[in-house]
Amino acid sequence: MAEGHDYFDAVAAGDGVLVRMTENAATTLAHLVSQLVAFLEREETLPGHKRLLRAMKPEDVRRRMFPDACGSRAASDDFRARFREVLTDPAPAHRVAQRLQEPTPLLVPFDELEDWHTTMALVRALHLATRAPDQMVVVWTKVVQEHLIVALEPKAVTGWPN
Repeated sequence: MAEGHDYFDAVAAGDGVLVRMTENAATTLAHLVSQLVAFLEREETLPGHKRLLRAMKPEDVRRRMFPDACGSRAASDDFRARFREVLTDPAPAHRVAQRLQEPTPLLVPFDELEDWHTTMALVRALHLATRAPDQMVVVWTKVVQEHLIVALEPKAVTGWPN
């Protein structure tokens, strides 16, 4: 890898996925995950969660994070109610944050990979709920998810057999 450039790499290994990243990437991802935890546990919104000069209410941020995706507002509200616990549980984010404190390369066990995917998706949704989303956050969370998926299932991206 070129010196001075951030990276996140993942490869299937043994009982999980071996993850390697720069210290800056780990620090940045840990910061983003801490913002998610602060929102999920204490309803702390990001600076970009403002309308004109006032902060958005946490319920407005959640509605922007999880917009209506069903045929009606009632069906979307029902979906959010059924999955609220999963979508707002900070435990997966805490586990990812703990792993991000470990030196790389680190082995992420197979049973923790869903935590990583869920956490990165929620970090991205939290940032997309701002008035001017940071596109680097969007890109980095997608990079993490894509590398983990490719490590587990290369043919999902390449079409090649394992």
